[in-house]
Amino acid sequence: MNLGLENKLADEFPFMNYNPQTINQKPISDLYESFGCECGDGWYELLREMCVEIAKAYADRGIEIDFKPLQIKEKYGTLRVYFASSDEMYKPIQEIIDKYEEKSEAVCDECGLPGKLRSDLNWILVLCDTHYQNELNKKHK
Repeated sequence: MNLGLENKLADEFPFMNYNPQTINQKPISDLYESFGCECGDGWYELLREMCVEIAKAYADRGIEIDFKPLQIKEKYGTLRVYFASSDEMYKPIQEIIDKYEEKSEAVCDECGLPGKLRSDLNWILVLCDTHYQNELNKKHK
């Protein structure tokens, strides 16, 4: 995801802050802090909506946000979010994340338009028809 969108998330949701200057300075377990969201710009709105729900879940319980993203990426074409939180919040947060990982199956990772899981490319991706055709054209050159 581009740095501008990463910064928008971090400005609105401080728990989504990351520092790309820490690459090679953090242990491998701190992938989010070094690399941010390892997915396309098209999933920005999904991630933003997910963060809204996470913040609301904490607010509804009157608990200070202790959600810490460990890694956010595309895997097998869909969104994956690995995180740490208090035991009390783990299950509600996991349910929110599961919902958005499932939603990512129908959102183009490139542009955010409706998409489909495409498995006939070099990589499994969720793409709209336009981005899918672009990838097919690259593949057959």
